[in-house]
Parts: sequence; C-alpha cells; structure tokens
Amino acid sequence: MDHLPHRHQCHLFATLTPLTLRGELSPSALYSAPASLIERYVHVLWETVGYVTAKLNRKAATSEVRTFCSHALSIAFFRLPPLRPVLIGIILPPGENRFKHVREWNLPWSLQKAALRDGGASAATGSHHKDFVASGAAPRRLVSAEGHRYSSERASRSSGQPQGEPLDAWAVLWLSHAHVAPHAAMERALSGKYWRERLRKRGHCFFMLLEHWARHAAVAMGTQPDECTNWKLVPGYAALVKAFLLEMRQRPVQLWPESMRACLAALVQANRPLTQVFARILVSAASGTSLRRTLTALQRLSELMTLSTDEALAAAVQQAPPLHSPGFGLSSSGSGGSLGGFGGGGFGSSGYGGRDSAEAHAYELALHQIKYLLASQHFKVVGCALIFLYNHLDLLGEERRLEVLAWLHDSFFGALALHWSRVVRSSFMHVVVLKVYIYIYIYIYIYRSIDR
Repeated sequence: MDHLPHRHQCHLFATLTPLTLRGELSPSALYSAPASLIERYVHVLWETVGYVTAKLNRKAATSEVRTFCSHALSIAFFRLPPLRPVLIGIILPPGENRFKHVREWNLPWSLQKAALRDGGASAATGSHHKDFVASGAAPRRLVSAEGHRYSSERASRSSGQPQGEPLDAWAVLWLSHAHVAPHAAMERALSGKYWRERLRKRGHCFFMLLEHWARHAAVAMGTQPDECTNWKLVPGYAALVKAFLLEMRQRPVQLWPESMRACLAALVQANRPLTQVFARILVSAASGTSLRRTLTALQRLSELMTLSTDEALAAAVQQAPPLHSPGFGLSSSGSGGSLGGFGGGGFGSSGYGGRDSAEAHAYELALHQIKYLLASQHFKVVGCALIFLYNHLDLLGEERRLEVLAWLHDSFFGALALHWSRVVRSSFMHVVVLKVYIYIYIYIYIYRSIDR
C-alpha cells in the first residue's frame, strides 16, 4: 500500500473500508467456517493492526491514513477480544480509572463501577487468555448476541468478563476456536512505544478512534434498524466514555480541537442519553466573569442542542399529521407544541418521552445557568446568554417557554431593558418582543390556512 502513488492511496482506503464490513465477515457467518479460514482471518486482522500501529509509530501521516487507521482499529477492537484490554489499559490506566470520578454522570447505572469492571476484565483477559488458549478447552456455556449458549466458569475468566454477564458474538466465536492463537502475529502487531504514547495522551488519535468506535458499535453488536443498542453490554463502553468525559473536564472548553467536537457529535448520535451528561459539563464550564469560556461553552452547548433537535425534527416530520404547518410542527389539538415537534409538549413540559428526556434535562440545566449569567456584571456575558436564549427559546415547550418569559419580565426587565449596553438592550428586546410576536403570527397564519 505504501508503494502506491499518494493520489491513489485515498481511493484504496475508500475501497478497503466497506470491504471490512461485508456480511461474509460477520460472526454468525464465520461460526461454521473451516478452521483454516478462521486462522487466516485472524492473521489478517492482526496484520491490519500491525499496519495501524506502524503508521501511528510515525510522527506524521496524511488525513486519509489517519481516518483509515482509526476506522480499522475501531473494527479490530470488536473483532479481536485480546486487543481490547491492551487499548483500554493504555487509554485509561488502572490508577486513573479507580481514583478519578465523573461527578456529572447522572444516568441510572454507575459509570464508575462499570469502568472498574472493564478494567478488571482487562486484567483478567491478560492473565487468563493465554492459559485458556494453551489448554485447548472449548467453552461450554456462554451467552452471545447471536443466541449461542455455552457454560464454563473458566471461559468467563478467560474472556475478561464477569461471571453471569453476556459475552458478545466475537468473544464467543474466538472462544469456540481456541486453537487459533497467533501469539507471534499479536506481538508483532503491538510492538513499538510511540503509538501507545499517542493513545495515552488522549489527543487526536484517541478522539478519532472513539468517533469511529461509536459509529461502528451498533453494527458490531448486531443491532437491527428497529432496535436500540444496549450500551451497557458493549465491550469497553464505560471505560472509553469515562476517558472522554475526563478529557472534557480537564481541557479548557475553548481549547477543544475539531476532532474532539466530532467525537462528541458521534457519541450523541449513537447514544442520545449522553446529551444530559455532556450538557452538565458544558454548563459548568460557563463562567460569569470569563467571556471566552462562556462564549465557547454556549457555542458548544448550542451545537449539542441543535444536533439533538435536528434528529428529533427529522423523526417528527415523518410522523406529522396533515394539519401540521410545515416548518412549525404545531399540534393540531390546539394545546401547543414545540418547533421541533417533540412529543408531550416539547422540552420543559411534564410529558416528554424517554428519548427526549435527556434533552429536556439538558435544557433545564442550561436555563438554570442562564439565570446566573444574566445576573453577571460583564455586559458581553449577559449578551451571549441572551443570544443563546433567543436562538433556543423555540425549542422549549409551551409551559417552559411561558415560564422563561415570566422570570425575564419579573426579575430582569428593568436591569436589561434599561441596560447601558446597546447589545444587551437589543438582545433583550428581541427575546421579549419578537419571540412573543412571532408566536402570534404563527397562530394567525395557521388558523387562516385552516379556514381556507
């Protein structure tokens, strides 16, 4: 591949990427394949990992090479269970995993316990996999996504997962072919130190890997189009997400690279409940005394909300009844709705659904921080908060929208309407006047359309 001209390498990478996702290479298709084919495929996977690590051991690479390497490494993460503990141990060392916590995590299950379990599974895999393969014992009972069932306490230890928890289909496949153990290819593929340092720094290399990992997780776990991925069962999910959240907290929000923002968008698209966790970190980054931090945090939060809204709007348009006005998504029942057409009255009402509850909680956090920023003495911070409120007031439900306009009128009307800064006065008048006027215009427009 390196011997090809540079102008042809990008086309070769674009061809190899879909070839790796063929159905003939799925675990269900390989489960009954001959042993010679399985052994050959394992060697090809480790040779691909060796090519990726060789490229990462160099200091510079083209964008096409970086994209292909991150995509290939994310696929190998799922298809080679012995590779998982190596990457997880590099990205999130055991000491950092145990003693650093993410306070903003508020989902129903514990991220800390799951990440420690991933770390313990990594250690178990490293210590027991070689002994299990050398013994040649086949698993007798494992639970996989494909429905194959075996049983063996020893197999659970060797696969690196706690006893009683389901294994993914790739772990079941390789445990059923325990005689295929290319230790020499594995050692060659994982040689070198510089690629480990690049992953340990959790920079562009880690963000691109996690972005492609999140996009490929549903395919690797065999999730059907009408199903949702059970992310608690995805290998390495807790450890990788915790490492990303730690980077979000440690890096100043104004210094986030483009690859980190793309990774954030990929994680939100793959797993919508993470929206509220990301919003909590972004809201905490806004400060009433620092314009740069506040402006950047509100920009990132706006991108996060816009991304979630676009997906929900696309889903709402497909299910909209005929009486809905195009572009507004108002309910024909007359009870009001949101611009994005979210169920149960939109964000902020008491009836939002399960998939929209993450965005609703994120907006509640944002509005609480907006009150704090509006009370700031920094006129540019106040202006940024008003502009954010103006751009996202349409996405709130009717109840929440009226509540926001009420506390703006009761608590901040005098201070903002008579503010010495023209930017603050103009932004405030756009919120309290134009946003009220546009809703009156929308209702008049819809009623006239219905009468016609």
